[in-house]
Amino acid sequence: MAIQSIISVTLFFASAATAQSPTVFLARPGQVVALVDSNADGDFLDFAETRTYAAALPAGIGAIAARPNRLLVVDGSTGGLRSLVDLNGDGDALDFAEVSQYGIAPAAPPGLVAIACQSDDTCYCVDTASGNLIRFVDLNHDGDTLDFAEATAVASGLGATVALSVRPDGVILAALSLTTTPVMILQDRNADGDFFDFAESISYVENAAAGASLAAVTDTLAFLARLADQRVLALRDLTGDDDALDFGEVTTWAEGIAGASRVAVESDGGVLVACTDAGGSVWRLRDRNNDGDALDFGEALIVATGFTSPSGIAVQPTTTTCIAGDMNNDGAVDHADAPLLAAELLAPGNSPLCRSDVNGDGGLDGRDIRAYLLAGFP
Repeated sequence: MAIQSIISVTLFFASAATAQSPTVFLARPGQVVALVDSNADGDFLDFAETRTYAAALPAGIGAIAARPNRLLVVDGSTGGLRSLVDLNGDGDALDFAEVSQYGIAPAAPPGLVAIACQSDDTCYCVDTASGNLIRFVDLNHDGDTLDFAEATAVASGLGATVALSVRPDGVILAALSLTTTPVMILQDRNADGDFFDFAESISYVENAAAGASLAAVTDTLAFLARLADQRVLALRDLTGDDDALDFGEVTTWAEGIAGASRVAVESDGGVLVACTDAGGSVWRLRDRNNDGDALDFGEALIVATGFTSPSGIAVQPTTTTCIAGDMNNDGAVDHADAPLLAAELLAPGNSPLCRSDVNGDGGLDGRDIRAYLLAGFP
């Protein structure tokens, strides 16, 4: 099938509806707020689209991670993790026993920051007092990580960490408050369960302004929010060498985002940024014209306000399997996906990026059509 014939297919076959966004959770002193775009208009500014999800939490709660069955909240004052579960299905964690202790760092010193979880629910935080990376894993499946060997140190030298993120392949990226090494990459190269060995904790970005938050999208694309210059940077590993140290691998994704403090990524490629500005703004950044940034008109929009002092933001993960190239979501990549892929290329925004980004480079362009064709369908 020729590329030209695919491109010329009518947009009639494209899905016109955009699915309702998953819940977005935002943490701030003493509470967690849930944001749901109930009318699917692309923001959380309408009636009842924001609600208190959990209250009466410690004032020092920090980063959050949204898992399919719970929220995990870092409690920096105690060196522990809190679990928030909606046990009665009423849309919040305000009821009896819905907030509980999930884990405590070894020796429990104050200073636990950041959280990132792998797909198997193994989660990581950093104890800034010791500089250790702490792994939390529920070995006995009792719903917490309070038992023997369920919270262990697996890396050191990370005392300046401000944020963590896990790539789809399980590799960890850490944002640090350092200009010499603002981002590090942690890989368990010898599969011994830690990152203490040679070259397992090394530079990912060097000699740049420090970031405030970090979110990985693919194995080669991540976003770094910076307070200092009100920017969000795209970190692209263009050469596939597991760093963003080469020419053109660190670029400006968006600018003028005052107070850019916490960042999360939606399944369709939208980047949410919670800010410490006076209005407590939450921005959505999206590259609508596929030019590699969100610097153009309408690509950076405020989608919520009034959430001052954000300490964390997370998007509820979906349980739907997303296959690159499977545009009609029938579980297979075949000729039926061709017109939908072409339509998405011409008018982006109707399908999740995880489906249309066939070549996995974090963007949507003609190279995804080429990757589809090179798959060699009969």
